[in-house]
Parts: sequence; structure tokens; C-alpha cells
Amino acid sequence: MPLSVTARAIFVNSNPNFSPRTRLHSISTPSSFAGLISRIPAVWELIRKGIEGKIAEASSVVKALFWFALGAKERMMKYGIPGTSILDAIVLNKVKEATGGHIVWSMYGGSALSEETQRFICAAICPIASGYGLTETSAYRSYPHLYFPFRLLIVFSMGALSTPSVWQFGYTGALETCVEAKLVDVPDLGYFVTNDPPQGEVWLRGPCITSGYLDRDDETKALLDQNGWLKTGDIGQFDKIGQLKIIDRVKNLVKTLNGEYIAIEKVPPLLNEWA
Repeated sequence: MPLSVTARAIFVNSNPNFSPRTRLHSISTPSSFAGLISRIPAVWELIRKGIEGKIAEASSVVKALFWFALGAKERMMKYGIPGTSILDAIVLNKVKEATGGHIVWSMYGGSALSEETQRFICAAICPIASGYGLTETSAYRSYPHLYFPFRLLIVFSMGALSTPSVWQFGYTGALETCVEAKLVDVPDLGYFVTNDPPQGEVWLRGPCITSGYLDRDDETKALLDQNGWLKTGDIGQFDKIGQLKIIDRVKNLVKTLNGEYIAIEKVPPLLNEWA
């Protein structure tokens, strides 16, 4: 489903010579953000660092007030206590202005975002939802519900809809109705569907799943089994109400905050080289 509303695409400068604060300034003009936004985790980490940097330079009174308001709002949201708008009006709206002040809710995908940053963004700026999907699943994603003023969450790329009723940090939410999923044992890594909670490689099947790679039969056979199940290569687990959490990879690859894949075995030699 193509975008049917006006949207703006922003390219964030990843030059390491730019400080987080400089990059924060470059992407946080009032005209840049409005309503609904989606970013990779690296950008959220930069925004958090930029805000914390500004707070660190403030007076002791301002620092104490900010961290008190942030902690209080987190607890109020957790237990459903009303009154968070008061904290926003007195303290946190000044932080929201750093990102334009118009964001209603946001999302991230492409790789994992630390729980600490999720909590920070949710309290200081806006609710932030996570998603899970692959290019081969037609950008299908599952989105959790988090203090949203409305229940429908639209996946821009393909028009998938989700109406989940719960949310947990670290989980990507319940699977969409357009796909079915199953976990498959990975004995070499100690993941079994008989574990508590059930764990294994996530396999997906449905009308949104690719039928294969063009003119690459060998790769298609490695991706899909004879029954049309797509092997994601991700190790996942489901909680008691069906929310998915990605906990590992079948292959020894990790995805950076910028969405790049790195083989873990190559990391130590590089660290030694840079040391």
C-alpha cells in the first residue's frame, strides 16, 4: 500500500566526525517531524545521547527536576496512573520541542534497540513501538500497543494492520493475521520448542511471503521448504499471550544499529587492530 498522506524523508549524516548533538540538531528542526515517524535504532540512540548531553550541561536544579519527572512518568505509565500530562507541561515538553514537538507516536525496526533507550524515549518524547519483518516477508511487521490514543497501527509499506492489546519492552508484538508462524528446534544452539518458554528458529508462511529469488533456485531452496515455510534465521520465543521476542540468530551474524550485518568472529581481530 503506497503512502496516501504527505510524508518527508530525512537522511541522517552518519559521519563519525559529527557529534551526537550535531546530528540531533540536524534532524530535530520543527519542520522535520510531525505525527508519525519511523527510524532505525541508531538515530534513537543519537537523540537520547543528545538530550542527555544537554541535561548534563544544565544546572543541578534542572537536572534533578528532569530525572525526577522522567522517573515519575515511567512509573505512572507502567501502573496506569493519570497525570502524566502535568509532568509533560511542566518539564518534559521542553524535551519534546527538541524533536519538533509534534510527534504522536513512533516506531523503529531494522535491528534491536536497547530497553533503556526505549524507556527513555517513551517517557521523554513519545510512545515508541518496535517491529519485526524481512524483505522476503514483503516488509510484514508486528507492532505492539503502547499507551496509544488509538488502536490501529498501519504498516506503511504493505498496509498490514495490527490491533494488539498489550505491550512489553523487548517484544515485537503479536503476529499479524496475514501470516502463520512456527518455531523449529535448533539443537546445536540449545533452542527447543519444548523449552519454557518455547524457543526455536522462526518460520513464517502466508500470502505476503516471497515465492523465491528470481533466477536463484539454489538460494530459494535454502530459504523456503517444500511447504512454503520461510526460514528467517532468527531465533525467537513467544510469551503466554503470543508476543514474539527475537533472542538470537541461527548463523553467527549480528545486525548493527545501522542495519548492517557483521560476522561476530571478525570483531575480535578488528578490536585488536584498533587497540
